[in-house]
Amino acid sequence: MAQSYSVEYRDKEQLQNFLAEKRILNNDRLFLQVFFGSRDAGKIKEFQGVMRELLPDCHLIGCTAEYGIIQGKIEKCPVFISFTQFIHTKIETCLLEPGKEPFARPSEDLKGLIVLAAGSGSRKENIGQLRKIVENREIKLAGGIAGGEEGALVFTKDRISENGMAIAGFFNPELRIRCYDNISWKEIGPIFAVTEAEGNRVLSINGIKPAQYFEKYFSTYFTENLLEAGPEFPFLSLKSGGREYRYLVRLHDDGTATFNDAVSKNDKFTIVYPDIAKLVEQGREMTGEMADFAPEGLFVYCCKRRYHFLKRFTSEEVDNFQWLAPANGFLSRGELTDEYLRKGKIGSFTCVAFGFSEGERKPPEKRPPIRYSISSGMQSRIILTKLMEESKKDLLKLHHELDYSHQYFKSLFDNNSDIVFATDPKGNIVRFNRAFKEAFGDEQFIGKPAVLFVQPKDVGMVKRAFVRTMKGKEQTYQLELPVKSGEIQLFQILNIPIIVNGETAGIFVFARNITENKKYEEKILQLAYYDRSTGLPNREKITEMVKEAVEKRERFAVMFIDVDRFKIINDSFGHDIGDQVLVELARRLNSILPENGILARFGGDKFTILLKNETETRNIIRLAGAIKKITDRPIVFDSHEIYLSISMGVSFYPHDAKDHQLLLKYADIAMNRAKRMDGTKLMFFSNEMNDQIQKRFELESYLRRAIEKNELFLCYQPFIDLQTNRIIGCEALIRWNHPVIGTIPPMEFIPIAEETGIIHEIGRWVLNEACRAAKTWMDQGFGELIMAVNVSAQQIQHPHFLDYVNEALRRSGLDPKYLHLEITESVMLFNLEHTKKVFNSLQDLGVKMSIDDFGTGYSSLSYLRNLPINLLKIDRSFINNLHCDRFDRTLVQAIITIGTGLSMKIVAEGVETLEQIKVLKDLRCHYAQGYYIEKPLTEDKLLERLKKERR
Repeated sequence: MAQSYSVEYRDKEQLQNFLAEKRILNNDRLFLQVFFGSRDAGKIKEFQGVMRELLPDCHLIGCTAEYGIIQGKIEKCPVFISFTQFIHTKIETCLLEPGKEPFARPSEDLKGLIVLAAGSGSRKENIGQLRKIVENREIKLAGGIAGGEEGALVFTKDRISENGMAIAGFFNPELRIRCYDNISWKEIGPIFAVTEAEGNRVLSINGIKPAQYFEKYFSTYFTENLLEAGPEFPFLSLKSGGREYRYLVRLHDDGTATFNDAVSKNDKFTIVYPDIAKLVEQGREMTGEMADFAPEGLFVYCCKRRYHFLKRFTSEEVDNFQWLAPANGFLSRGELTDEYLRKGKIGSFTCVAFGFSEGERKPPEKRPPIRYSISSGMQSRIILTKLMEESKKDLLKLHHELDYSHQYFKSLFDNNSDIVFATDPKGNIVRFNRAFKEAFGDEQFIGKPAVLFVQPKDVGMVKRAFVRTMKGKEQTYQLELPVKSGEIQLFQILNIPIIVNGETAGIFVFARNITENKKYEEKILQLAYYDRSTGLPNREKITEMVKEAVEKRERFAVMFIDVDRFKIINDSFGHDIGDQVLVELARRLNSILPENGILARFGGDKFTILLKNETETRNIIRLAGAIKKITDRPIVFDSHEIYLSISMGVSFYPHDAKDHQLLLKYADIAMNRAKRMDGTKLMFFSNEMNDQIQKRFELESYLRRAIEKNELFLCYQPFIDLQTNRIIGCEALIRWNHPVIGTIPPMEFIPIAEETGIIHEIGRWVLNEACRAAKTWMDQGFGELIMAVNVSAQQIQHPHFLDYVNEALRRSGLDPKYLHLEITESVMLFNLEHTKKVFNSLQDLGVKMSIDDFGTGYSSLSYLRNLPINLLKIDRSFINNLHCDRFDRTLVQAIITIGTGLSMKIVAEGVETLEQIKVLKDLRCHYAQGYYIEKPLTEDKLLERLKKERR
């Protein structure tokens, strides 16, 4: 059993007598903590010499401290020594300084660390080195930051440092350690956002200087004392990752503020205050837990500011420890634990205790008294804190309501694509939006009469409209106004009165530029907008469309398409055949054009596609793939097969340019770059991949490692027998939970898996996992259950697909008759002979085959007759209106009749209502699946459902 002693050191002779009296012998299991009241390096060196002489084999760490904790009492430090004599525990000490390793290679027996730290300038680097020891290991740590205003020293038996950490490590596999960390805060202030910051220094809060903000919301007196209060009034970070605290270190003359740790732009904070009632409650609870632990000794590190702020409570807290075991330590300027260390943080305003025992100890039959008393001063602070908290709730509610109204109005006002401005009752401008500034320039318009923008000939009309609006009547009219370019442009004007408390406080003016509309009307009579040969918009039309899209600030893409070496076609077959080739190419391009696309003939053999509201590169790549497919097919004229290769270039608005002519030019440049490569190809106007491509590649990279990192999992959606209403099986549905991105829907990663071939590895994993689950459930007594697994066309075509199915059945021990492989009708479009061979092999094995989403794809009755199919799943689109649409009901009845006649079972997908269930029963459908029955469940949830049903 470890023994603890403590003594105030005066000189060598007095110490010798103490050692003799307590029978403390020199040995390597003796651990000393020393707390020096003065920062006198000479005296510390003299003391080190005494210790090397009297106890050369002991292990010692120490620091300078104003207050020591000796046998549960807080006293001013002369020089205090705490002795702990361990029996079975080995000890190592070191002085950690920047760039040096704490221990060569700590063994697995390392159970605990005590750390005394100094030197704020290098503390982060030291903490980073120390964190390497405790990461991924069950190591308990406690300690404190030493020193006073003049700085601190830490030392071992041989060395002294002013910017290092004195560390003691305890090695004993049987050593038991329990830590105590008592801190609690209550939020009392408004939430504010950091709008500009550099490292620890905050330059602005909510758009103004920190000093101005604090004075505005907390008064000058509070601001002046906030710096002195320090950790007593810390700022709580509202980051979702956890609770981090900052406290004010300095207010600068320029109004900026420095905090004790780094702050980032957009960080949100609120002021907190010690929750005294919670501290007392936690103190009782945690001290009781420490009593049950039955420590042999306690090392205690308590915040000095906490002691001054809650002197009686802190003294009782330390005294309670002494009732449990000898309690020694010091009052610190910051506290350390293994939890703080893993987060790279330092504790503040807390009390940390490190209880230890060299073996199992029974807790005392009668718990020592745990005494905490709440003084009248503490009670007043508790009441004041509650009042501040309630006031904060009211302020926050009011703040949120005002903020919502302000943002609502601001969004309507500022983001309006039309010009919007407001005037006071005299017609002076008081506010305007971005569109106003873009139209009329960056001059200072606030306070100026709105009629200054009006041409002299229109002033009378505008003033009359203003007067009528001030009387509460909306006014609409057209007005020609000079814009910042000097042009006179036509605007549609709407005046609306601003009513406040029943009185007209001014007017809102909305102005829409209709100049271009007028120009378009005039041009329609003069211009031919379409190409004569292909019927497509011509160069002028598509150019104006791009310009219009730019003016609307829509996000869009421009694609240029050019036929490679088209001159050879003209030279070989003549211009008439060349024109016919372009007409056929235009027809094919139109056939695969997305809804948001506009195809135009830009000139010669060059086409342009405008893709409105499109900036997703994966959609562009998909379109390019479709274009490649239609151009890979030869164009036949007069028995001649003409093969085309094309080059495609793409530019994006506003990423690549904000001018319509530049966008067209950049797409053309990208297309010309593509021409340098062989075959049909696509080039974006960029030397680097854009964000979407990067994201896709990142997703592909993550997906390749998702299985080995156990990020994939299965959910199971049950289906029931409509005659018995019992679950007879379920469909395995894959999910992906990425540790950083979060849950990624299958619709995002399955296409990538199919494109890259990763689908085979994923499909193999799904088969193994689904078969394992089905076998496990049946072994647990849930009866016979069908396990349905979706299989893609690519998987069916894989040469080793049958091997993968065999492997999954062999590993799991599942009877093949319980495995149903679900395929879509599109599989029939891929190598039908091979598909039939695979289906027959699976049937010979005993595996059942299902057709998923029946009725939406290649719905040919021939494959139902010729392929070994056991089950049809009617697509949800036919089930949605089953109970109210006679046509859908007739279709479903026909499918059920055909399937039943071919000895197939029928499953209705997407069942969401009781009415649908009733109709399906009337139609003698066999099985049903959908959210009305159950949504996809995790394995645990599904087993709970089965247990309830099987009772």
